[in-house]
Amino acid sequence: MDYGLVRLEEVVAGLPPTVRLYLDDSYLREARARVLRYVPETKSSGYVVLDRTVMHPKGGGQPTDTGRIQGEGAEFVVRKVLELGDVVVHYGKLASGSGLEGEVTVELDWEQRYSVMRHHTAGHVLDYAVLEVLGEEGLTSASAFHGPPESYIEFEGPPRQMDLRALEEVANEVVRQDRRVFPVYVGPERLREVVMGAFNLNRLPRAERYRVVVIEGVNAIPCGGTHVSRTSEVGRVRVTGLEPSQVGFKLLYRVET
Repeated sequence: MDYGLVRLEEVVAGLPPTVRLYLDDSYLREARARVLRYVPETKSSGYVVLDRTVMHPKGGGQPTDTGRIQGEGAEFVVRKVLELGDVVVHYGKLASGSGLEGEVTVELDWEQRYSVMRHHTAGHVLDYAVLEVLGEEGLTSASAFHGPPESYIEFEGPPRQMDLRALEEVANEVVRQDRRVFPVYVGPERLREVVMGAFNLNRLPRAERYRVVVIEGVNAIPCGGTHVSRTSEVGRVRVTGLEPSQVGFKLLYRVET
């Protein structure tokens, strides 16, 4: 077999959207799935597309999930998960066997995923804390990273004077309140009545349906990420500083047990 450069566009060409099981259950660690395509990159590495997956791709502020895919006579170690359009692609290396086909089991590296869930939920809690401490909704968020060891929320514009200890206090009070965290789905006609405490709703792309992650009584933010189900699972939120960025400034934070 000839190996060479693999283009992601070719890997996903003609394939249906991937069913993303994590959108409805972030705690689902493994699932049965069907291999739609396996594209080798080298003798031992390649790209796998499944009809369904528990793995979140890199994007939306989250680092990639990792894990493994087990098939009959083959094991594939997933090093990173990508997406192109509506299709999720798993990249990695064969630990055994020569390829994947048919029915398989896809399994998360759970410790890493759960850490990301805690960090991402903490990011939403800090969105609320920033608005509470500054007393305004004029900020525009530019990007975010919700993963260990240190996360950030990036804002546009010149750095603001923020009492970092006050941010911590507000955030950790929400954590202690053990509030429920859950997704809801709404059409565009109901989006503005459901969303609460989102910084830049006007930038949201047009869609037929939106997933909104609700922290009960705190905020409700359009998001495709994975989250814990109660704020108490976050642990302690530690705001570690502010630093300048190309578009404005970053609010840095960690979560601790």
